[in-house]
Amino acid sequence: MPLTVRLNGKQFILSNQCLEALKRSLDKTKVKERGVALCQDTEITPGPEIIGGRASITIRNCTYVKNEVISRRPEVGFYHTHPLSDSAPSWHDALAIIGRSIRRGKPDLGCRGGTSDRIIRCDTVKQAPPQEVYEELRKRRARMKFTDARDDPEIWQHFGEPFSFPASDVPQIVQRIREEHFVGIGGRKFIRYFDTIAKRQWTVEVT
Repeated sequence: MPLTVRLNGKQFILSNQCLEALKRSLDKTKVKERGVALCQDTEITPGPEIIGGRASITIRNCTYVKNEVISRRPEVGFYHTHPLSDSAPSWHDALAIIGRSIRRGKPDLGCRGGTSDRIIRCDTVKQAPPQEVYEELRKRRARMKFTDARDDPEIWQHFGEPFSFPASDVPQIVQRIREEHFVGIGGRKFIRYFDTIAKRQWTVEVT
């Protein structure tokens, strides 16, 4: 079942395909970062997986070509993994979220998977700050390379509470079966089950 991520009053719906891609990238991460673009369809779906370096990654956008047809989907954000560290955002991660939020004109979703805590965590800004604020932050990039974003009030003031969940929960989230209780003719009680993976349903009478 898709997972609804709520951050600072904003709502993002991660599809089953997206959830599985995030966990798969984290499971495969050893030394190099891996990541995907988060693309807007009816729900958020992943772009192609990209492999980066030990501490950096450049993720392609949501444009892809299939059978010589170019398809472009709006970008919602990006996800990448942290080899040998947790899912907390680095200072550069926070700066990237701010920069993309300004370019998009609305809060951008930045998610990470940590190999040390096995947590998938998502953050976004409360609201995109002015361009001049971003430019002032950019001037500090070089000396903030190894800083946790939460340790710098100047950048962290723009962020609210994160949304996080264990990567190990993904199979249960995806395979969750939805129940619908109802009363039939003559007051008989039933439960209708919907399997969101197998796309089938069945009804059981409650006796």
